[in-house]
Amino acid sequence: MGWGVLQDSRCPNVPGTVNLNEEVHSSKLEDWEYEEPKKRGDIMAILFIVSLTAGVTVSLGPMITTGFDEIEKTFNVTADQISFSLVGLLQITTGSGTFFTAAAAAVWGKRPVFLIPTLFLFGTSAWEQLIAGFIIQNLGFKFTFGICALIYAFILPLMYLFVPETVYFAPPQRTEVIFDKSSLRIYEIILPEPPKTYTQKLRIFQGRISKAGFWCTAWKPVPLITFPVVIYAAFTYSFYAAGLTLIALLQDTIFSAAPYNLSSSAIGSTNLPFFGVGLIGTLLSGHTAGYLVQFLTRLNNGVYEPELRLLLMLVAGSLSSVAYIGFGYSIAAGTSIYIPIAFLGVQTFSVPFATNAMFTYVMDCHPSHAAQAFVTMNFVKAAVSLAMSEFVNGWFEFSGVKLVFMIVVITNLAVSGVSIPMYIFGKRLRSKIARSAFHLKF
Repeated sequence: MGWGVLQDSRCPNVPGTVNLNEEVHSSKLEDWEYEEPKKRGDIMAILFIVSLTAGVTVSLGPMITTGFDEIEKTFNVTADQISFSLVGLLQITTGSGTFFTAAAAAVWGKRPVFLIPTLFLFGTSAWEQLIAGFIIQNLGFKFTFGICALIYAFILPLMYLFVPETVYFAPPQRTEVIFDKSSLRIYEIILPEPPKTYTQKLRIFQGRISKAGFWCTAWKPVPLITFPVVIYAAFTYSFYAAGLTLIALLQDTIFSAAPYNLSSSAIGSTNLPFFGVGLIGTLLSGHTAGYLVQFLTRLNNGVYEPELRLLLMLVAGSLSSVAYIGFGYSIAAGTSIYIPIAFLGVQTFSVPFATNAMFTYVMDCHPSHAAQAFVTMNFVKAAVSLAMSEFVNGWFEFSGVKLVFMIVVITNLAVSGVSIPMYIFGKRLRSKIARSAFHLKF
């Protein structure tokens, strides 16, 4: 049946397709093994510390947008120059850096990759828009970086003490020869690896955990841009992420002007509801994807196709299009502040559905390349955001809110619409990649 996913007879076992009726053997971890925390509390501590660090770090660009007016006056620059320098360049730097941080984590472990960048962020970070709005209004935009430095000062010792290395390269087995006098036989036994002490676990560098070369690993994500699934997922994910950046860049321009005339702190406060909306969207998209895929797989005689994940784009594309057109036209009409904020909430709710669909689709189609594919996707997202940040404020002032968001809606429908042919022909594309001599090199 396939639920509209076209089959390919040229490749009997297309990578990604799983027949759940057949016995599935768990793959063996040959070289890579994981040091799992022993207690649930250890796991929760790691999740909390890493999540807190990520939450602060991703606010590096958007946090300053509530202070665009003050920055314009202080440095005598345009809004586009600010967005390009403080948002676009930050994102492209981060996107480019993931090539090297991912490679470093594979070669030397994740602990140094967590600790060293956090140390650098200690003095050069910022807080999210809600807090930044109050700080900018009362203390000035420069103090946002100082406040964030205090947060990293709190995070650093927690990360050092409670985020151990979780992956290592299994060392050569140690053996010992024993001579049994009673039987006159010689036995060779494998000695267990001695457990690491707490002091040893606190070391930032545990040595090389992989035989892979750093530069070779850093290059690995580049050829993946030739994989159709990665190309599709990268640009779809990038557009939806760029939508969030677009709103962040325009918020100060829109809400600081008439008829709203909001202060920096008030503009920051408008983002508060989106935290809850985004959390609900993330949870609901995950549960929806799980239920939908299981249900359709059962109806498909137990055969799972990764393209079933793309059905989430029906939700993402529909809601985001309604949100963009509603936001644009409500701003143009000068409606109550609550109406455009409500439409932004709808847009925020739609993004996790697209993100969930893209990342799980890539993971299921190319599981052995998933980590490198995510690096490629993040770089494309950063490049799109960089390009957009260079002109979006000037474009908005020149064209007006209606035309800008009408173009955004049309583009959004076009990008989301690519999911339809991808859903239909995705399996055949996976088959073609599996049979391609060029792609087999990777």
